[in-house]
Amino acid sequence: MVNVSPFAAHEGLSTLMHLPESEAYWENLHILFVTSSGNLRRNALSDFQNIRSSGKIAMKLEEGERLIAVQTCREDHPEGAQHSL
Repeated sequence: MVNVSPFAAHEGLSTLMHLPESEAYWENLHILFVTSSGNLRRNALSDFQNIRSSGKIAMKLEEGERLIAVQTCREDHPEGAQHSL
């Protein structure tokens, strides 16, 4: 993945996230981001469909903070329970 994605020298791949094959399920999903400082952010998965070539900032990290987990969840499972289809 790193060889085919346009990462800058200070960027890298943190995690891969499996999505349902059928995009019909995507409208009900959110993405939950968790950082090393315990910060959480939830975005609608639809926010990440049609991203421009310049990219998208999903979550700003403080100095020294890093992303430790990303997973899908549903709005009716705000604690981040893995969706089941």
